[in-house]
Amino acid sequence: MRIRSVVVLLGFLGILSPPPHALSQDGERLAPERPTPDVVRPPAQYQRAVERGTRSITGEPGPAYWQQWTDYTVTTRLDVERKHLEGSARVVYHNRSPRRLTSVFVQLLQNLHAPGVIRNRPAEVTGGVTLNRVAVGEQDLEPKSSGRGAGYRVQGTIMRIRLPERLASGDSVVLHIDWSFTVPSTGVGRMGWNSDNLFHIAYWYPQMAVYDDVGGWQLDPYLGNAEFYAGFGSYDVTVDVPEGWLVMGTGTLQDRGSVLHPDVHRRLELAEASDTVINVVPDVHRRLELAEASYTVINVVGENDVSAGRVTTTSADGRLQWRFVADSVRDFAFSATRDSRWDATRTPVGDRDGDGQPDFARVGAIWRSNAPLWARSAEYSQHAIDFLSRYTGVPYPWPHMTAVEGDGIIGGGMEFPMMTLIGSYNTRGDSALYYVTAHEEAHMWLPMLVGVDEKRYAWMEEG
Repeated sequence: MRIRSVVVLLGFLGILSPPPHALSQDGERLAPERPTPDVVRPPAQYQRAVERGTRSITGEPGPAYWQQWTDYTVTTRLDVERKHLEGSARVVYHNRSPRRLTSVFVQLLQNLHAPGVIRNRPAEVTGGVTLNRVAVGEQDLEPKSSGRGAGYRVQGTIMRIRLPERLASGDSVVLHIDWSFTVPSTGVGRMGWNSDNLFHIAYWYPQMAVYDDVGGWQLDPYLGNAEFYAGFGSYDVTVDVPEGWLVMGTGTLQDRGSVLHPDVHRRLELAEASDTVINVVPDVHRRLELAEASYTVINVVGENDVSAGRVTTTSADGRLQWRFVADSVRDFAFSATRDSRWDATRTPVGDRDGDGQPDFARVGAIWRSNAPLWARSAEYSQHAIDFLSRYTGVPYPWPHMTAVEGDGIIGGGMEFPMMTLIGSYNTRGDSALYYVTAHEEAHMWLPMLVGVDEKRYAWMEEG
């Protein structure tokens, strides 16, 4: 009955063409009519952007195109016992638009977990974000519900900062924000913690909302069941965690010999250095044939390293600082684990610099023993990044791609720049694990390189 009703409705609307056996008045068989696409009409906002010269009808940037930019310097401390995170950010927001701005807007996405906040799916209530300081330059601001003058106001997941002075075109403003929040055990299936041995931290810092040439400020709240829209910038992030916890984040780990145990550091260099290494430490390498080369997967961290406490270095206060630097990315996420294996290798990504020689990126997997299918996850990333670089014709641009096993936090997968969080897939098989790995890593091109507005046009990058 349901299918028949749909057919009747489509026929009534003129959407279905005549059946192949339809006859004309003279009894001749009629060829079925083919549907004719309507004229594609871009949204009015986009048409106005074309008129202003910032966009074009072909989709290419117009001669007057501009894009905002943000430099983030963030330090954060993760209390693994209390499941609590506190951070301090220095945010330099560059106004490349032709307009003067009286206010800027910041996303506080962890406020999805604040009491009374509007959301479109159930979420754990942890209290949301506590703001300890909001400042413009050296001027501390106070919360203001209305009125004129400098101050800030938080509504759901959006904070408006009214500036002491207008931000001129071509100028920048420095924001200082100190904050903290309790980490939810599962942040609507995209971040959280599990079994006291794994944290995946995403949507965790004050992130500038997008201001673009088409729609201005993008202030749709984060409701839980939605994708994201983020601007590009640079990140310098220091993560403070207890020793013994392995941290992986967006970007390049700086001074890694100061945090990685010497044996782990040596194996990581081995994984990055050559695709022809053989006769390494027994049982710590595997081989996989891809394209015309042979690649070695190194077990950088194994179960023996974890049990013997040989994953990281030590310190006087029992804590270590992991610093990651990334440029031209739209977000930052990190994981911290004290009971995971780490497999790593490298894979060709195409010719990045035009010298006619293939370039390489490190790929790897961080996984726990309760997810045995992950034993080949590094090989899946090796194949996916190689294939996608060749298939798209756009070389993978970043230094690493790491898949993190997140059983208990996530069921499917979620993408972040240079990282993805994926469930164990124990009950779904190795093919399903490969499929989701390739899917999430394809997101490194869309939306991580082509920064589409996922909130409003999710089909453009999920498809």
